[in-house]
Amino acid sequence: MANIEITNNAPFGIVLWEPVFQDEIMLATIAAGTYAAGTMLKRDGGGNLDLYDIADVATLEPVAVLAAEYVADGATAEANRVLIAGRVRKADMLIDNAGTPQAPSAAALDKLKAAGIIAQDVQQLAELDNQ
Repeated sequence: MANIEITNNAPFGIVLWEPVFQDEIMLATIAAGTYAAGTMLKRDGGGNLDLYDIADVATLEPVAVLAAEYVADGATAEANRVLIAGRVRKADMLIDNAGTPQAPSAAALDKLKAAGIIAQDVQQLAELDNQ
């Protein structure tokens, strides 16, 4: 007889409900690296998207969220599909802190809500707790 295996399936993606996506140009000045889905974005003076960071919370509005992992080369402005509205997993939201991602403050999430992106607390019921 074969052994029984338990497999927990992780939820896929940051989106919970009614996502709206749009192709946008990401700034060439974004530092080379990989940015996780859920990273909040702002619009620069030229209309392109840049990373929303800790210093922006007091003055700027976030306008979008990375819907999938984004790899920046640090030299080329390129198109990327981002989330501009919908409900997302609050635990997956990230804000840039001098190149280090961290969980956003309540103030940052409130500003994100004003942009039409609602971050909700969720409880994953697919994960078993009696293993």
